[in-house]
Amino acid sequence: MDGVPFLAGTAVAARPIARRALKRSYKTCADTWDLSEPISASTENDAAGRLLHLAALVMVAISIALIMAPAAYHRQAEPDSVSRTFARYASSLVTLAMAPLMLAIAIEVALVTFSIKPWLSLSAGLGAMVAVIYLLLGYVLPRIRRPHKRRR
Repeated sequence: MDGVPFLAGTAVAARPIARRALKRSYKTCADTWDLSEPISASTENDAAGRLLHLAALVMVAISIALIMAPAAYHRQAEPDSVSRTFARYASSLVTLAMAPLMLAIAIEVALVTFSIKPWLSLSAGLGAMVAVIYLLLGYVLPRIRRPHKRRR
């Protein structure tokens, strides 16, 4: 128990030092960055980057609408049961929603990467990598893992 008072005393003594260091680092950050203005990047300033960002936003909105549609349909048309028709409808809309979501996220990854490091090959490569992961997990893997139907 001899170490406890020593540690407590050290912690109390270290508080003013840590507080001063924190104030210094905050002042340095506040002087370096103008926090009242948004961070500007080269892709946000040109028309192509803004149009790509808008296209990605619209694709996310479409994807969300496709994902929400089965719930709205079920709540209104078949509130007391779940039919095979509804299950196929919901599954197809969720599968369809993956495409615009994949494109939107890939575009945003490429735009953000380009704004951080303006290398077209790096940003396009990371965006393409995200798209390939979505394709594999959302479309290819389910087709591979699908149980085969027997023909009679």
